[in-house]
Amino acid sequence: MFARPDARAAVGALIETLKAQGDTYRRWLIPEARQAAATALGRIGPVAEPAVPALIDVLRERSPDAFFLRPAAATALGRIGQPVERVVSALTDALRSKPRDTEIIEPAVRALGRIGPGSAPAIPTLLKTLESPLTFDGAAIRAALWCKSARPPPKPRRTDRKNS
Repeated sequence: MFARPDARAAVGALIETLKAQGDTYRRWLIPEARQAAATALGRIGPVAEPAVPALIDVLRERSPDAFFLRPAAATALGRIGQPVERVVSALTDALRSKPRDTEIIEPAVRALGRIGPGSAPAIPTLLKTLESPLTFDGAAIRAALWCKSARPPPKPRRTDRKNS
């Protein structure tokens, strides 16, 4: 669900919130505000393209707060989706980062899947991620790979058949 084009007016304030550091007194409020800003930017969608550099900076953070912020930034990048090359590169780098952070795998994979065929350069990284022992959601990676192939995913089999 994307916001109306007039949501562009909020993008600047949301970018400033993403960049907020705060003083010691308010420091405990900042991570939640930044996470909410990233979520809001993602809901605004492609109109929030000016926020992409700030979201990529959040995606690269290694602070203790980043555990909650990075997944929100990855999701927002997938929903904004442009410029495709820059967004795909940032999400792919997040999947390749060492040490591998498990909290970023699923949101980054889903974001790449949402972008669709434009994120084809990420396929080798997605395949390596699928083989990783840290990957908990192989289904998300398979879905992302199907999105890139521009073919519909296979229909799931029903396993909850009732006994007659």
